[in-house]
Amino acid sequence: MKRNLQSTVIEFIQGDITRAEVDGIVNAANSSLLGGGGVDGAIHRAGGSEILEECKKIRARQGGCPVGEAVITTAGRLPAKYVIHTVGPVWNGGQHEEEAKLHSCYIQSLELADQYELESVAFPNISTGIYGFPKTLAAPIAIRAVKEFLSAHPQTSIKKVQFVCFDKENEEIYRKLLEQDAELLIHHYIEAYNAFDIEGMLSVLHPDVIFRNIVGNEVSVETKGLQAFRALAEKAAALFSTRHQTILELRELNGRIEADIDYTGVLASDLPDGVKAGDTIRLQGRSIFMIRDGKLSLIEDYS
Repeated sequence: MKRNLQSTVIEFIQGDITRAEVDGIVNAANSSLLGGGGVDGAIHRAGGSEILEECKKIRARQGGCPVGEAVITTAGRLPAKYVIHTVGPVWNGGQHEEEAKLHSCYIQSLELADQYELESVAFPNISTGIYGFPKTLAAPIAIRAVKEFLSAHPQTSIKKVQFVCFDKENEEIYRKLLEQDAELLIHHYIEAYNAFDIEGMLSVLHPDVIFRNIVGNEVSVETKGLQAFRALAEKAAALFSTRHQTILELRELNGRIEADIDYTGVLASDLPDGVKAGDTIRLQGRSIFMIRDGKLSLIEDYS
């Protein structure tokens, strides 16, 4: 499953992170940086001795890696270019800042990836193995940290963040979280709209989706269902050579998500009201979204 946020794809898969074809993979390391069990051991075995040699140099320089922090090394024989080693917290009942430390693992790893201008990075399920961090608590922290980083760094080099789930349980947790995340659904829809990606728009819409365009207090266009939405979307796309919607603010109100939208579009052809091809249309409006069964079930555009 994929979602878009700030032009970055967020996705999850079930598999082996050592085989991830990304610029950087994140290792759930221990503070010694000398390798261990689980993901840590698998990465060192697959990547070879070059990773350990660089880890030893880091140890000599700074004495290991504290919990919640991250360091970066070569990836050795792995498909990735780099390994980002981060030390997750051991779960001790949640009374020792475990959640904040886990959040820091993701933020610091992303900061390193951005610093090294990586375009793609893959995360394991940090701390959810032998360290005992509850999986249902860890996954929302991971997704929230990624969203916060991308929102704070709109010019980041990172174009894809991948969560690689080793087991089926984690995969199911991430799938449900991404399905139900209203912010990610709406951003995915907007990014697909900007890219003229009608299939991408349809992928997050409910089969019975209702779309309305409202000018003043009058409904100018209304459709119901995917087929009608597709026809309208194709017609609208043909009018513009470029178009871009920017979400200025999102807020939840009585089960609905309201978004303030800034819109710019360049016309591809003349319109009957005298507006010419090549003219730029700029406006600010408001959109309302509702979600049902993990999909957008209502979209109302106000202008």
